[in-house]
Amino acid sequence: MQISKTTFKLLLMVSICLLTVTKSWCVQVDSLEHPEFYLLNKKIESEIASSHYDRAAQLIDSISGMTQGDSVLTGITHYLKGVRYSKITEHEKALSNLFHALRIFKENDNKEAIGEVYFNLAFVYAVRVKREKAIDFYEKATAIFTEIGNTEYIIKSKGNMAILLAQNGDYERSLKTFKQLNSWAMKVDDKTSQLAAYQNMGRLFLITDRIDSSKYYLNKAVDLAEEIKSPLVRADAMGNLAELNYSENKVDEAIERWSASIDTYLNAGEVSRSFHSFRKIINAHEKAGNYKVANEYLKKYHALADSLYTVEKEKAIASLENEIEVTEKENEIALLQAQKKSEQRKTYFFISLFVLAATGGAAITIKLRSDRKLKAKKNEVLQKELEVKTTQEERLRSELQLKSRALTKEGLRIIQKNKQLEDFKDRINELSKKVPGEARSDLNGIKSALKYAFSVDKDWKEFSVYFEDVHPQFLKKLDDLNPKLTPKEKRLCALMKVEMSTKEIASVLNISPDSVKKAKTRLRRKLKVEPREDLIEKIDV
Repeated sequence: MQISKTTFKLLLMVSICLLTVTKSWCVQVDSLEHPEFYLLNKKIESEIASSHYDRAAQLIDSISGMTQGDSVLTGITHYLKGVRYSKITEHEKALSNLFHALRIFKENDNKEAIGEVYFNLAFVYAVRVKREKAIDFYEKATAIFTEIGNTEYIIKSKGNMAILLAQNGDYERSLKTFKQLNSWAMKVDDKTSQLAAYQNMGRLFLITDRIDSSKYYLNKAVDLAEEIKSPLVRADAMGNLAELNYSENKVDEAIERWSASIDTYLNAGEVSRSFHSFRKIINAHEKAGNYKVANEYLKKYHALADSLYTVEKEKAIASLENEIEVTEKENEIALLQAQKKSEQRKTYFFISLFVLAATGGAAITIKLRSDRKLKAKKNEVLQKELEVKTTQEERLRSELQLKSRALTKEGLRIIQKNKQLEDFKDRINELSKKVPGEARSDLNGIKSALKYAFSVDKDWKEFSVYFEDVHPQFLKKLDDLNPKLTPKEKRLCALMKVEMSTKEIASVLNISPDSVKKAKTRLRRKLKVEPREDLIEKIDV
């Protein structure tokens, strides 16, 4: 059995994830000897764990000035920098700082620190798809953690190393490593890691065509998931068993298991995790000849995908609006404080003027200074207002980007839908040639349903909502160019505006590419565009 990229993705889904160390730093800092460094160190840990990498960078800069030649503190600082850089994918900087920290920790013979640096170096190389180096560092980390008895990171290192070995195609060594992981997990009763090992071993045995062994470990995964009351992990395991059934041509059993996994994911609100099972069950129903059921699953899949994208878009916009609101409040407070200080200065000025009336020169000097400070404060307030305006502009740009992505996604959705429907149509036509008259009548009914699904008007209404959100004046300006353009010609212009190819336009409009080319030629004549002129530039009003 050839392993595919999709299979590798599934392998990662049920595995122990690749992790960097964020919960406890590699060297214990003496809180009494270095209290400020210790507190900032814990704060950095919290910020990185919360994905606040800019705040973490500021705090790391603060502790950099506290090392005062102390090699241990210097090593910790470089380690923290390396972890942060790895999180924001600046890999060269991450490697530079981690290797610097490694040299220092080796000089101090700090085993735990060395092990955790090895672990993070392996992570960086894994992300850069330099698997051999990553595997080498995970082996070094495992040796250190075994020496000091850190079972938690032995399990993590073994799990990540096993995944990389599988990705390299070294399935036997990967299986051996997962078995070692399982032994360590059983010693400390880590059922979550045991479950991950069972699932991965089950998939690896399936990939290497050892069906009985695959079935054994996948069933153990299902049983253990039920034992620890983890319905989502059980759904993952059921999906894996469904693939095994499908490979044995037990299509009905596979459909039943994929259906159960989909229900579990949706009941738990894990919509995105259900998509793989949706795609598999659609193919299975097609294979079984259940085209109506396959079409229903396809519709539900698209509806869920659109709904999920809308929720994510709303969350992103809400987050942006919240950030802007916080910034505006901060600027309002700053402005009020500036006004209050200005009023205080005016009061002090008039008191001084009264007291020092005889020394007018001194009073004038004070006033000039006060005016200069007030002017500087006003400039500061203006600068803050400018920053608010800039933030608002960035928000508008972000909203436009979100809308543009939604428009592109809607276009791609229509193309993908029509392609799948076209495939269904071709399959039905092939079947019509092979089945008797009564069954052919049923197939004709499905053809009618597909004809409605191909409806351009229905798709166009959905597409135009996203299009007009991004380009609100486009259709009006087209009317200004030529008020006699037909609705079909306006659709063609809109699809050209979003830079769709002739083939993509043909798929959306459900016509042939040659028909699209002829429509473009007619549009040129109608808009009086010369052959040497660019039609897209003409309509890009």
